[in-house]
Amino acid sequence: MAYAPASNLTTTATLHHLATVYYKKVALRALRAKLFFAQAFMPDDLPNRSGKTAQWFRPVPFAANTTPAIEGAVGTGLGLSTNIYTGTVAEYSDFTSTSALLNETAINDMITMASKEMSYRAAISVDTINRLAIEGAGAVIQATIGAYLTINDIRKQAKLLEGANVLGINGGDFIWVTSPWNVYDVISDPTAGGFLDAVKYTSAPAALDGTMGNGLAFSGEIGKAGDCRIVATTNVGNDGTAAPGTKYYNYVVGDQAFGALALTGFCPTDVQDPDKQTFKLNVVAGGPNTADPQGMIGSFVSYRFVYAAVSLNDATAYRYAITKADSSII
Repeated sequence: MAYAPASNLTTTATLHHLATVYYKKVALRALRAKLFFAQAFMPDDLPNRSGKTAQWFRPVPFAANTTPAIEGAVGTGLGLSTNIYTGTVAEYSDFTSTSALLNETAINDMITMASKEMSYRAAISVDTINRLAIEGAGAVIQATIGAYLTINDIRKQAKLLEGANVLGINGGDFIWVTSPWNVYDVISDPTAGGFLDAVKYTSAPAALDGTMGNGLAFSGEIGKAGDCRIVATTNVGNDGTAAPGTKYYNYVVGDQAFGALALTGFCPTDVQDPDKQTFKLNVVAGGPNTADPQGMIGSFVSYRFVYAAVSLNDATAYRYAITKADSSII
């Protein structure tokens, strides 16, 4: 008997009922930035029913006295002086909603997806508000010493701050927030006594998840150099130059340079890894109500926080620095 191929295939045009696609019901992981700028800010609360504006103050130090006192004479008393800093909180909010029919017929859980996306929007909003506060605080943005970021660029900024009597965060090292593309050049820099991987001075798990405490590790810390702890994120500013000449901002921040002012009970959630942490949201099931008698809206997902990122710097004594740097790998 002669061989005959099958007369019906998956591609047979008359078999109209065949399923053509199997739809996965779980979304793939989106590309999300890690969010670390909050660690450069001093957290502070604004009590409820206390207005929208808070004020901080800092004493102006006396200068040295090199003039001997006159014997038997009473000198002139010195007047104290302070600098003040103010911040005014504002509301930030968003919402998204789904129809009842969408919730009832979608192959995936639409409320879960909406919550994930809204959580990221809220978290990156806070991180960007903090970043823009640093960029807008008044210090001149410096250029790198050479073509690309080096250990000496880090040392320079740290020593300039130390020379102005600026302390590191919580009395420790400065925090250096930078782009992964700039980190490549720092790690590749062969300068002696340069980059030190975080796992060499902290326990490996703590270095990776920031659980050391006592100032030993920032969340996301990858290493240190030049009295700076290095934290990498893609949410950095740049000078607006077209690629491949784009110069990315590197932020070196000392203690009490910036304040994170939040209204008590309405502070933003501290989210550093959006794939593992969730911003505090309002998730409300729909259904018939006075605003929607037919119950056409299936759910609402929203966030609201009341917040201000405040510069605590003086125009003549900045407690931070920004360096812009090209990267050799892009």
